[in-house]
Amino acid sequence: MLAEGVHSVADSTNQVLLLVGGRRAKRPASALHPFGYARERYVYAFLVAIILFTLGGLYAAGSASSNAPATPNCRSFCWRTAVPWSA
Repeated sequence: MLAEGVHSVADSTNQVLLLVGGRRAKRPASALHPFGYARERYVYAFLVAIILFTLGGLYAAGSASSNAPATPNCRSFCWRTAVPWSA
């Protein structure tokens, strides 16, 4: 249930960022931006993608390093942590 709660919060945050980008993209053209702000939507979509990729990768690497077995070949915490983080 915790995973579903985190997933719902992440989805809601993504949608809020995309809605903000959509609203900011609808602003009319100005002297500073004569072609308008339509491309700002893509900046927010790119921001959402970077956030999702980074947080997902950090979670996966942290989970892998904390759940790595303590076998004789992999006793050192540094070694168990370095291998998943290097991927």
